[in-house]
Amino acid sequence: DPEVQLGGALAASLWWQGRGAEAHVRSKQALTRAEALKHPTSLLLALEHAALLHGFGGDFEAAGLLSERALALAAQRHLEREAGTSQWICGRSLVARGQIDAGLARMREGKATQERQGLRYGLTRWYEWFAQACLAAGLPDDASRAVSDGLALAERSGEGLATSALHTLQARLRQGRDKPQLRDA
Repeated sequence: DPEVQLGGALAASLWWQGRGAEAHVRSKQALTRAEALKHPTSLLLALEHAALLHGFGGDFEAAGLLSERALALAAQRHLEREAGTSQWICGRSLVARGQIDAGLARMREGKATQERQGLRYGLTRWYEWFAQACLAAGLPDDASRAVSDGLALAERSGEGLATSALHTLQARLRQGRDKPQLRDA
């Protein structure tokens, strides 16, 4: 449903403009519409957008719950191929809860799912979130590789979705501020 899809995109745009409260209202409206339509793909998309929004704010508990709901819907409706984003959001949530190995593996699985389907748009965001997860796990070398790979993808594809965040992470890594006991990725 275009209204659901655009509502999720508008919510993200509002978030990045510093209008978090409006972003959450718009996201909730998109999710409510998707639920009313009972259109599985629209609902999956609305759940992913809502999970991303919570993740932007560092609320990985809510992001995890929404992504788990999306993954359950995907399994029930045989939409697993479209659930790559939900997989990596769920993985990021696992890392935030201290389940490092399982979380990073889930994130990699989500990225692979997207790539198998040719869904490359949004993968710069995956690299950003993976780098954050690696920092949270005390793996700065892996984080640095993810940042470099994400910036290379952005350069090749022209997708600037997460370029600013990747450059910010790159600067933090270069400054050496991400010591395990001091960081909050």
